[in-house]
Amino acid sequence: MTFLSNFKKGMLHVAALALIASVGMALPQLASANSAANATIKNTVIVNYEDANANAFSAEDIVLVTVNLVSAIATLSAPADQYSAVGATVTYVYTVTNNSNGLDDVTISTPAAPGTQTNLTGTVTSTSVTTLALGGTTLSGAQTIDITAAPFNITVPNDAYTAASDSSMNGIAAGNTVVIDGYTFTVNTVTDTLGNLEGTINLTATQNFGAAYTGTAGTQVGEQGTFNLLVNLTGSVVTDPLQAALLVATVTTSTPGGTSPTDDTTTYIENPNVTIVKRVRNVTTAGLTGATDPYTFATKVYA
Repeated sequence: MTFLSNFKKGMLHVAALALIASVGMALPQLASANSAANATIKNTVIVNYEDANANAFSAEDIVLVTVNLVSAIATLSAPADQYSAVGATVTYVYTVTNNSNGLDDVTISTPAAPGTQTNLTGTVTSTSVTTLALGGTTLSGAQTIDITAAPFNITVPNDAYTAASDSSMNGIAAGNTVVIDGYTFTVNTVTDTLGNLEGTINLTATQNFGAAYTGTAGTQVGEQGTFNLLVNLTGSVVTDPLQAALLVATVTTSTPGGTSPTDDTTTYIENPNVTIVKRVRNVTTAGLTGATDPYTFATKVYA
């Protein structure tokens, strides 16, 4: 009995070694340094083994890992300063680009009162929105980015592997504007299918930026939104016609990932003036020309 027991133990040990030697693990799919939120990383383990009687067996186990949202600071544009008139409302158009790996909220804020005001009173009435929900994803692998204004597809991690299919990808939908490597594109269609690890987004560059290039895996694809800053100009400027009045308004955007650098817009007003030049002629010496012509000039500025 002892001999049989030891023999069985030896056979079991050999089988265990065979088990270890034949374990196969599939590499994680769609895993990268910058994976999109809601992407599914699929880890598959397959075990092939034999028992003591050389009977073959196989077992498989799948583990799914979902990538979380990693919020990042949004990119805020800086529109050019403007000149206007007293009593006018000046509109500044801003763009905000999402740098997070998924759908994220961007909060827009302005101070309760404008900053520097010189020779002018004014108010920042509002921004057209206070929050923008902007989509975001990443390239799932190296692929062609066509910036020639021709339609093309990009492949991105699917956010619907275990969820219902829809017409958006992490908040990116047809009609949106997205930014890849600093280039802007219009979203034409989105293919988001239940059970697929990857989806596609059809894009067209907003203009012909040049030749196509190869984008790298993990490159950010961020939605770009817009909002307006409205500045009301009231009060009066000084009488000096050369003195400009100005009003500075500040805009800040923030996400859970941090606050973007603020942008200041300066609105200038120059007091209008009229210049009158009076020409006087000596009629007693008519007909003179050139340098001897007895015209005299008097200038008066009326502000």
